Amino acid sequence: MYSVRTGFKIAGHNQVFFLMIILYLLLVAVTGVWEAWRSVSHQRQELEHQLEQQLENNDRLLKDLQMQYQEIRQMEKTIDELEDILNLRKTMYREVVKENKGTKFDLTRPSGFTPDMLDASFQNNGGGSLQGTGEAFIRAEKEHGVNALALAAISANETGWGTSRLAREKNNYFGWGAYDRNPYRYASRFKSVEHSVKHVGERIKSLYLSPGGSYYHEATLKGMNVRYASDSQWAHKTASIMHRIIEEAMPPEEAEKYLSYEEYDRIYSGEDYYFLQGGYIP
Repeated sequence: MYSVRTGFKIAGHNQVFFLMIILYLLLVAVTGVWEAWRSVSHQRQELEHQLEQQLENNDRLLKDLQMQYQEIRQMEKTIDELEDILNLRKTMYREVVKENKGTKFDLTRPSGFTPDMLDASFQNNGGGSLQGTGEAFIRAEKEHGVNALALAAISANETGWGTSRLAREKNNYFGWGAYDRNPYRYASRFKSVEHSVKHVGERIKSLYLSPGGSYYHEATLKGMNVRYASDSQWAHKTASIMHRIIEEAMPPEEAEKYLSYEEYDRIYSGEDYYFLQGGYIP
């Protein structure tokens, strides 16, 4: 027989049952939310990791690009320097060789030549103790602003390509101080060929090639000839040797670029390769 107490028991059991269902559903929902959060958190971590890797890759790429940019800038600088050097050689070749203006060439201009090129010319001319001194002439050019080929030509003219007594016994490669009344006695003595080139290069620049210098007339062989040498043909002889040095120091394939076909054929045709034969100016 149904009683009030029994009804309350059934109702209580139903409430518990419903509460359990609600709790279960809440647990399922919370579990789902938790799993979803874990999944999102994992994805977020993955994305953050990928982003960090991408940033690191971007940094490396940026550094690589910066290095490549610097390398390109350095290459451009090197190319500009090489172009400047070739232009200096071209100017010397044009004025001294093609236009035959060696006596009027500005001796304060850089030559653009290398020590090896000078040494090759010295060797071709049996340059005595001048062989292997190309570095000293190029260094004098850089330090004192005197054209290295002009200095080398003056030295070759004064010492017979480094074979004179002054060169051999006094390391005097320019006849420096060798007054006509007793050249050997008065000629300066130097510790080495390098010392001679350095000292005389500096003195030539300050005394003969610089406005205000004691013996300055103009910064050319012609200007130097007024006080440097008693021989009135000294400038022409030195220019002829400078012409010869340029011809022999410059690779034929480079010289060819500065010449017409007829000029190149005339200069390098054996019999007409006059600077190797006698060193005169036609």
